[in-house]
Amino acid sequence: MRRLPSKNLPWRPEDEKLSDLMSSYWSNFAKTGDPNRPRLAPWPAYTRESQFPVMHLSADPHAAADEHRARYKFLETLPPHN
Repeated sequence: MRRLPSKNLPWRPEDEKLSDLMSSYWSNFAKTGDPNRPRLAPWPAYTRESQFPVMHLSADPHAAADEHRARYKFLETLPPHN
């Protein structure tokens, strides 16, 4: 599935692969509410029970611990900006 030609840029094969991967996850999520399907790296839910993993979309897609969680928690403590 080719989705990149909307911009005339020197796309590389890995760009095409990532575009297809993202399209698969988003299509699955739109259809079922779950991005996961066979032949895709599992995308776990971002929950306390799963220790807040984040998905790294690359040539080697994988879920890993959220290295910025403390930063987000801090931002939640700040008063709203008016």
